[in-house]
Amino acid sequence: MIAMGLITRPDLLIADEPTTALDVTTQAKILELMRDIQAEFDMAMLYISHNLAAVSELAERITVMYAGTVAERCTLGELFERPLHPYTRKLTESIPRVGRTQDRLPTIEGSVPSLESPPSGCPFASRCPNYIGPVCDGRVPELLGQGGGHEVACHLYDDAVEASPPWEGPHEARY
Repeated sequence: MIAMGLITRPDLLIADEPTTALDVTTQAKILELMRDIQAEFDMAMLYISHNLAAVSELAERITVMYAGTVAERCTLGELFERPLHPYTRKLTESIPRVGRTQDRLPTIEGSVPSLESPPSGCPFASRCPNYIGPVCDGRVPELLGQGGGHEVACHLYDDAVEASPPWEGPHEARY
């Protein structure tokens, strides 16, 4: 499939889950091949994956999406050093790390919302540990710049949203 994608020498290669269901050794070889091809052909690559470890091998900039919407966009370093969106934080916390002892990796409670009838507000609201009430349910957050090209779509970073403690209400019942 990679060879077929390169036959016309594109300026952009879109690689959608190219290492899914491969063993770790083959996955590493494919990632190395993709890095070499990108350099040799001097092309851009859009790498789509759920595997942050694989993405970290290739990416300079990362866009984290949740339920079809952009949650956060930043450099690779920023993603792991300073994740801002609650979903991004939960994702990075769930990566096993050498030297960190845990009985269980953290998980994200709840379920992904239906894309057939998406929520009217933030798509992550029903699973968010930082849920701040009706504002999260009422409108989709805008993608807001946080400096250095780091952007986040979360009401926690919107100056127009009145700061308040985490909402104590029907949020818990929505799980």
